Amino acid sequence: MKYYSVWYNSAIHILTAFDGFRIPDTISEKLNLDVLRVKESLSFLLESGFILQQNNGEYHYNVA
Repeated sequence: MKYYSVWYNSAIHILTAFDGFRIPDTISEKLNLDVLRVKESLSFLLESGFILQQNNGEYHYNVA
């Protein structure tokens, strides 16, 4: 339910599938969202298994 509660959760999720949109700052700029909001969404997506975080800090779309 939370995934669909706001539009940017799915937008951030999809953006992590593309090079150049795997860190909070670039996602924030692209979607014109506050970076704190992006980080909160990334945390939710990570905890829910929608994305993975690499050792370099980048977030990646989880295809599994």
